[in-house]
Amino acid sequence: MEQYCENCESEQTWTEDEARGELSCNECGLVEAYQPDANAADNAGTVGEDRFRERVDRARGQVPGTIPRASRTDCNNRPISREMYYRMRQWETRERGFQRPTEPMYYQVRSRMEELYGRYIADLMTFLIRATTRRLTPGQEDYRRELTTSEQEALNLPKHVIARSGASVRGGGEQDMFTLMAIAIRELAYDYGLAAPINRKAEAAQHGLTVAQIRKVKSIISKHYKARCRHGFSLPPSSPTDVEAKRQDLAICHVHNMLDELSSALTEEQLEQVNLRYWQTLTEIGEPSVDGFTQDRDISLVCGAVMLATLQRLELDQGTHSAIARGVGDRSSLAIVNLLASLRESTLIGDFPSGRSLLNRGKGSSGTQTEGSGLF
Repeated sequence: MEQYCENCESEQTWTEDEARGELSCNECGLVEAYQPDANAADNAGTVGEDRFRERVDRARGQVPGTIPRASRTDCNNRPISREMYYRMRQWETRERGFQRPTEPMYYQVRSRMEELYGRYIADLMTFLIRATTRRLTPGQEDYRRELTTSEQEALNLPKHVIARSGASVRGGGEQDMFTLMAIAIRELAYDYGLAAPINRKAEAAQHGLTVAQIRKVKSIISKHYKARCRHGFSLPPSSPTDVEAKRQDLAICHVHNMLDELSSALTEEQLEQVNLRYWQTLTEIGEPSVDGFTQDRDISLVCGAVMLATLQRLELDQGTHSAIARGVGDRSSLAIVNLLASLRESTLIGDFPSGRSLLNRGKGSSGTQTEGSGLF
């Protein structure tokens, strides 16, 4: 192949060595590292110890046909300028450094985190990026083999689990996968009380992904990280999570997304009325809080149930079930309907007195009954 050689300062013919990942100038012998296959496996940027040693030796002039480190001449015994000599030394250092990463995906995911959320967040979540992309040590792997099958599976490397999943999980390519992992780790930063919340729906839309993909990748990373913490392979987050603040933040995020989904079916006046009634109802049932009757229920489902009850009371619920489900993170609309039915039943039997605001006072909306004439 033809390309410019900095040593010769002209276009020269280069020879490719895919086994070593090298290009060498046929004129002066200059060697440069390169990546022969951009879509290769995650160890594509690395070589074995013997190859690594050989490349270092080549740079030191211990292999015939290479530039001696202490020499001022090239392989053809032509003088090398002082400037070129020190440039060669810099290239040698860079090449040796290129061989150090044994898990290139660590650097790729970290780089994506920096692009999306800045260096501070990337530094803050280094512990989780490492747990997601780096293998267990040989000693840890020996320990893993002595565990039960389920624990061995829990200690699998998250990046392998994600990469081997279908496109419905990891996206359409390598960059989608890196983006999904970055977003999932960023969400976990909030879950661990280390950073402010982000809007999952907005993040998915911005990068052409789906909420379901982010949720699945986050679940995979969280599961395997917890297993590593359980066996002492990783340290847990140092900052405690404020559960109540988290629940409040998510409630705000969910109502914003639900109103956005409902905007195509309702007028501005109706949306304003729904928003006002929704927050009144949520407050009346003691949410968002860790002390209310529904504190053990997923806040996304609680928000969906409250919104459905609000729309029913305002007789605006026709055809809105799927919009509500999308607004709370693509949850099941049936799960939302079932939770609302369960809360209403608990209210009527006296277990949930503050849930009376969830009872349907509409006039036959959605085929349900009015308060006092039946379950709904």
